Amino acid sequence: MAGSDLSCPTWRFPPRNGGIDFVTDPSSAHFSDAPITKLVREILQNSLDAKDTGFRTPVAVEFTETNIGRGDIGGDKLEQHIAACLDRSAKEGRARAMATYKRALDICRQRAIRCLKAQDLGTVGLDDTRWNALVVQEGAVSKVGPAPSGSYGIGKNAALNVSDLQTVFYSTRFISGRWGRVEKMQGKATLMGHISPGDGEEQLQHIGFYLEPDGTPIMGRAIPPSFRLAETGTGVFILGFNPRSSNWVGEMTRAVIENFFHAVSGRQLVVKITASKGKQSVVVDHETIDSLFHNEAMGSGSAAHYYRAIRDADFERTPRITPLGSLMVHTVFGEGAPRRTALVNRNGMLISDSKDLRINPLSPRAKGLWPDFAAVVIPETDKGDLWVRSLENPSHDSLSTEHLPTEKERRDAEKLFKRIRSEIAGIIENLAGIEDYGEESNIDELTSLLPDMGHGAERALLATELTPTTAGTSAEWLDADVTGDETEESVRDWTLADLEDQNNESGPEKEEDIDGESDAKPGPSESGGSEGQRSAKRRMLANMRVIPISETEAVLAFDSHEEFREELSISLTPVGVDKDARHTVRLRILEAHPLKGIEGPMIIEDGHITFTPAANGRIGMRVTVDGNIQQTALRMT
Repeated sequence: MAGSDLSCPTWRFPPRNGGIDFVTDPSSAHFSDAPITKLVREILQNSLDAKDTGFRTPVAVEFTETNIGRGDIGGDKLEQHIAACLDRSAKEGRARAMATYKRALDICRQRAIRCLKAQDLGTVGLDDTRWNALVVQEGAVSKVGPAPSGSYGIGKNAALNVSDLQTVFYSTRFISGRWGRVEKMQGKATLMGHISPGDGEEQLQHIGFYLEPDGTPIMGRAIPPSFRLAETGTGVFILGFNPRSSNWVGEMTRAVIENFFHAVSGRQLVVKITASKGKQSVVVDHETIDSLFHNEAMGSGSAAHYYRAIRDADFERTPRITPLGSLMVHTVFGEGAPRRTALVNRNGMLISDSKDLRINPLSPRAKGLWPDFAAVVIPETDKGDLWVRSLENPSHDSLSTEHLPTEKERRDAEKLFKRIRSEIAGIIENLAGIEDYGEESNIDELTSLLPDMGHGAERALLATELTPTTAGTSAEWLDADVTGDETEESVRDWTLADLEDQNNESGPEKEEDIDGESDAKPGPSESGGSEGQRSAKRRMLANMRVIPISETEAVLAFDSHEEFREELSISLTPVGVDKDARHTVRLRILEAHPLKGIEGPMIIEDGHITFTPAANGRIGMRVTVDGNIQQTALRMT
């Protein structure tokens, strides 16, 4: 399907015919902050969406700074339309628009126009349907792949924020079952509504196209060499390229590794960035990404830890909850890790790592006792990925249930997110091993978690026994994060009906609702024993530890080797004080948070704490006291 050698394309802006008069196209406003980063995200996700599954090689995208001849873009005609926009801006006193079109006019009059070319390889190119969605239609999405990332059809307008000409050319090459190899090219300028340069009266629309006289794209050999592609794929040519940065190559490289660390490290994506005349060139692939993250000039911050999580950590799987399904959770620990959870889509692009639930509702609250961590969560199925995509904003960097059409769907989604946050928190807490204090503790983890304890051995608990007792009914539940062990629930499917039933139950994480109100409810002890009654049963517990983590906070931990489900009441007593003395000196417990092996509420009354062990095994809790716990050798009584 070859084009004519006598092709004579021109710019065509359709008549407005009484339609909407666009002064400024608002579609690019979503991408105006951080324009280089937003451009990289949009270009790369589009290329990943268009991967040719017939090739095992990664998708390759090349960003190349080049120059395009004025004649190749119909510069004379485009200049007339830009001048008409400048005239209108001047007549209406639009100072900002005047500055924009003066700059555009200066650029359009140059013989060689600065251009950023973004070309992908290993993709399927643009057939007629995808071509129309990208070039001609607004708000249309037509992508290949099982879980395409776009959902609004306006991401293409991110290019306008780095184009002083507000002009982008598109070129593609693909294989058609009917026509064989197809090549086509078309230009698109997004200006403002203006008077026709021809008759000075007709009102024209704000978007115009560089086309053949019959209104069709330029085809085959008629495409200027600057725009013609040598291989199957798509090329985006941003005319009047203005990156608004003196180090745009560095910014672009950083945007790639921070947003596509998963795709690059997983050999799904290779990116090459080249400045004008090859003065500066960077390749980002699975072999170079590690060194790029260690380059201080990149300033990659949290993303380096997320990359390490993907590279080094096997994933844990959350339970399946319809319609999201399961999430794969990669977690690493280490000093300086951001204590954040990053959501990444199945194409390998970062969506968000915000702690704000209004932006990233899959992010659990980090508990104070957790060591520094970085977690990456990825939908396990394409169906789940598509559901997440339905909640994305136009720039694909936040999620919101407000995008859902009905109140029930929004309510169900909030319940789903709450449950998933709880499951992710349980995975992180289990991997952190913060419940394994005592002789079984991981010493390396403890040294990074706790302050320098000096002669901490003197403060370790030497021996103790606990007396089962019954709690007073006047005590209140603590508004605390409760961690419980789950067995069957961790392997079966969850549904929204299950979430409805469990909305007020304790789970791996009792957290604040979106509106900030706590789920924890005041209530009496459910021990079943009469108030004040003491059991005669006494037993010894092993591996008792009191581990200070600040002047007023400590972790209490001990082992329970037999089934023992009666309530226990404990307090902290300085070593050497008679525990049966009438006026026992104690450090009063003011607050307590369970870490492991505790069932139901923890009740504080008169400085001691009452709780029920969940089962045999390790029991741990974090407490706050009313004195300096670092200066006293203590026992539990």
